[in-house]
Formats: sequence, structure tokens, C-alpha cells
Amino acid sequence: MLTWQHRLDRHIPHVVIGKGPPGGSWQAIEGVWQTLSLSNWMEMPDMPIKEWMLGRNIETLESRRATISDIRDYYMAYIREKDLENHFMNYATVTSVRRINTNQILNKESGEIECCNELLHKNMWEIKGIKKVNNLESGIEEMTPFTVRACHIVMATGTFDRPNKLKTPGDKLPFVSQSLAEFETFIESREVHSRNDPVIIIGSGLSAADAVLQAKSHDFPIIHVYRKQRKDPMLIFKKLPKVLYPEYYSVYQLMLGQEKNPWYTSYDNHSVIEINKNHRVTIKDNKTSKEMRITCSKVLILIGSSPDLMYMENKGRNLGNIPDYAIDCKYNPVSIDQYTFASHKEPGLFAMGPLIGDNFVRFVQGGSLGITSHLWKLRTFNL
Repeated sequence: MLTWQHRLDRHIPHVVIGKGPPGGSWQAIEGVWQTLSLSNWMEMPDMPIKEWMLGRNIETLESRRATISDIRDYYMAYIREKDLENHFMNYATVTSVRRINTNQILNKESGEIECCNELLHKNMWEIKGIKKVNNLESGIEEMTPFTVRACHIVMATGTFDRPNKLKTPGDKLPFVSQSLAEFETFIESREVHSRNDPVIIIGSGLSAADAVLQAKSHDFPIIHVYRKQRKDPMLIFKKLPKVLYPEYYSVYQLMLGQEKNPWYTSYDNHSVIEINKNHRVTIKDNKTSKEMRITCSKVLILIGSSPDLMYMENKGRNLGNIPDYAIDCKYNPVSIDQYTFASHKEPGLFAMGPLIGDNFVRFVQGGSLGITSHLWKLRTFNL
């Protein structure tokens, strides 16, 4: 049983840099969807989520899963409650991370920030980027450069920055999308009836399932195409209990053909060959090589995403378990020590979350605790 204590004497100077407000990708997800993890798995130290929800008169769901908007608001409330706002640099984009000569002078007048008390630390890093600020005189938002120097950096950027490409002719046409939010707007803004050309949803993961649920709720015709076989043991749906995840169970039943719906047609073990500008999509049966063409209103490609490590030297390709290959949460995560979360390849660098294969929020506390514990040990060792 863990207990939490706030020890001001063990404070470690730090700053959290993010492209938007605190919460990361949670800020971009439709708020009405339920979380995959149980709500109590995602609570922060010393602020029980159940008590917080009851304090806001939010009824906890029978399934014990909260909505995205509940969790998003909870994380924002946690930052305010624990007085952490000053540790966040919001609406900031990192453009480069590099090692520097520790004898360089810090120019605080230009906005440079020092997060390390050991000015001559051998693992000094310099983080540069641009951030959005409000000009108090003109009232106009402006982009201004920033520089942060630190002894250690923690990469916790997730893997939602770059949607995976289909790499099929026509995948960049205007009616082709890789955004679930954009698809929801499309569905809700159209007059829906049986004469609509169907939407083609490509992918067999949870994002594709969310798209199916969204279209199904509006009785919009759906063509669901994916490369895996419907009974593939690696499908995520096989790992989700029916009682906790009834909505995903229903999608899986549609995929298996065990639940019938006049608006839904599934093509498993198929690949998309071409997307035509006339809204005609060619798909191929991977077993028989037979091709067929489907006229559609929209194509939604949801086949996963990859992290964007453009700010790192060599795009971070030197950091993975497989050298010189792009970081991938499934096949080539950042190589780290399992206890300290320190990089095996770069001293002073840490990684956590999807970058190391931990794809659920409930694992984040373990990564944070491991990193903080190690940093404190390093600090006391150097005293």
C-alpha cells in the first residue's frame, strides 16, 4: 500500500513542456467517450478520483469507467489543487534537444531557463523551441523562442503525433481523413439516410472501433476494411472483458458476423489497393487476390500512429532496442533500464509512457516514480 507525503525538502527543479494545455492527447479526444482504463487506475497521488467526482456531483458509472472529459477535468484540477501551474510551459513546441558545452553562459533576459543546480554537470542538455504567448499591448498571440537547460530530460511525448500512412495511391485526397474528431464532425453535419454512399473505415484497433460506433449511432452506412483476420488472437477486442467494455464487444460481434446490422459490412483480411478521386476505392482479398470497387462518401484511415522525435539527433533512431530504426511502441521502443527508466544509449535521458511500450495511463505513475526516485538518489549521491 502506497502512501503519499509532500516533502518540500525533496523538491527537484523541473518544467513540463507541452504543445497544448496539460493533459496532452486527452485534450484532443471527444469528451463523451469512456476511458479504456478504470477510473481509479488513472488517479494521481494524494487526490482520490472517486472523492473528486463525488465533490463535483459526478455519478460514477456502473462499469467504473469515466468519460474522457471527466479525466481531463480531473487532471486540470489536480494541477490547480497541488499548485503546479508554474511547472508547466504550455503551447510550446520543442524543435531541438542537444548536449551543450557547460561553460556557455545562460542569458536569462532572453527567456532561457535553468533546471539544473549543477552548472558543470557533464550531461547538460539544451532544449530549444517556440511557444505561443499573448502580447499584452496588442492582445495578439505571438510565437516566441525559448531555451531550457537541464541536467536530465524525460521524453513523455506519447505516440499520437504522426498518424501511420496507408501508402496507397489516393490516400491524400480531400475526402480521405486520419482524424477521428474530423470524422465525427463529418458524420454529425450530414443528412443521414440509407441512400448515402457508405463511409469506409480502415483499421482494426480501438480508434477504428470508435469510428464504427460513431457512424453506427447515426445509422450511417459503414464499410469496415482491415488486414487482420476477424478471429486473429492479437486483436485488442479479445483482451477486453464484455462486462467492462460492452461497446467494443458489440463492434467485435459485428466484425465476427455474430451481430447483424443493416448499416455495417466487414471485410477482414483485405487490403486497400487504390483510392480514386471519384470516391471509388479498390480493395483486395489477401487470400484469393480478388479485387472489388466500392463507391464511398468518405475514407477514414485509423491504423495507428507514431511518435515524432524530429527534435532529437538522428530523429531518436539511436535510442531504440533496434539501433538505427525509428522508434515504435510495439516493435522498437526506447531502450531503458526497467527500474530507473534511464536510457541505455544516452546518459541523462529518460523515457516513459508509449515511447517505451507502456500504452496505458495507469502505467505512468510507475514511470514517474521510478524516474523521480532515481534522480533523487543521484542528487543525494552527489551532495
